[in-house]
Amino acid sequence: MDNRELLRTLSGCRFYRQYLEAQQAKVSPPQEPAIAPSPPPQQKRRRARRVYRKYSTVVGILLAAGVVLIITPLWLVHPPYGKAFLLSLPPMLICALSWMAGVWWAWDKDRFIFLAVTIGATPARLFLGLAWAWLVLSIPGISDRAFVLGLMWHWLIFTIPEFTMAYELSQNPRFRPYTTTALASPPAASEANDGMS
Repeated sequence: MDNRELLRTLSGCRFYRQYLEAQQAKVSPPQEPAIAPSPPPQQKRRRARRVYRKYSTVVGILLAAGVVLIITPLWLVHPPYGKAFLLSLPPMLICALSWMAGVWWAWDKDRFIFLAVTIGATPARLFLGLAWAWLVLSIPGISDRAFVLGLMWHWLIFTIPEFTMAYELSQNPRFRPYTTTALASPPAASEANDGMS
């Protein structure tokens, strides 16, 4: 029996095939696990709209809770305080919604654009709040202390959904559940399983 016949005989042996596959697995470079690609732009926009609607709903719930639990009792007990708290609501609500709209619009754009429409627009929001405060405090019968406390309270409760929304959108969508894919098994392992059968 020459070498050719010996190799042909050994090629039909299951253990010899497993030995060859093991040698090929040692020689071949290890394959890196497959990384899930980032979602397409349309999917990113849908995700941004979904997050924006969710936190807009949170702002609406906080607004309704503040009116029912704080402003209405104050209005019933002491109307000047209730009016002051109610008039402190619009500027803080506009600031919160403008911040969230800026985050929604610029979260997948350039970093400088994102900072410009969020932190960079803070002076404009501050000017709006000061102008509104000057207008309200010029009205007779409005308590200065209650108005300032109302501004602080509404700013505090509306800051929570603002920064929570920005944090959620800043997370890498590649690690979100809807982009997770199963890792492909290495070819050497699959061939070895075929050889065992």
